[in-house]
Amino acid sequence: MNIKEIRKEDIEKEYGKYGLFNSPLYASLIDKVRYLSGINPFEEYAENKKIIYIRLRPKGLEIQATISDKWGKSVSVCFPFSDIDYFMIEKKEKVFENQSKSVVGRAIIGGVLLGPVGALVGGMSGIGDKKSQDKSMPENILTITLGTIYESKRIFFSVYDKNLKDLDQFLNEHFHDKIKSLDDLIETVEETKKTNSIADEILKINNLLEMGLITKDEFEKLKLNTINNL
Repeated sequence: MNIKEIRKEDIEKEYGKYGLFNSPLYASLIDKVRYLSGINPFEEYAENKKIIYIRLRPKGLEIQATISDKWGKSVSVCFPFSDIDYFMIEKKEKVFENQSKSVVGRAIIGGVLLGPVGALVGGMSGIGDKKSQDKSMPENILTITLGTIYESKRIFFSVYDKNLKDLDQFLNEHFHDKIKSLDDLIETVEETKKTNSIADEILKINNLLEMGLITKDEFEKLKLNTINNL
């Protein structure tokens, strides 16, 4: 999924605009997060200081970066609500404790998340160094995962503890059903593994039935036993 810049004149056409009196509460976040990775049009200004605006639109979400040392140049991207899979906030400590399961940890390992965070250890091998953690790792990382039936895309932002309240307020007001924790994702993965394992075992038992090596009654008993024990 390639996120492309959208022109100002096209934002309102495609995603709408709230008026003065019909704008919902907490409809925007201004300078509460810092961009890390995942939005191609922002990468051109990777070395420039950016003020990030996250703005609710009637038909989607707009993320705007104002480049402070480029005479206020702004770059915006938008995506419809249907493309948003989930939001997740990971605290620094959780990333280090759950390297292999953490979304952020796996992004660093895979080289997806670059810049200050990705350069933390150049892979997660030295991640146990407490001093390195405190100096280099943001206090919190917000991940926005976009998904379609074809592919997914993750966008990363750092968040200071002092801005968490505003971020939580924004997300709970507008996206309460799309907020996930690391524990939620781990549970989903484990359930998927379990479901796949049961399906594989039942397929094997069904092959025995089709080969005439077991009866229908034996198949049903073995299937029930598999479901109850995996």
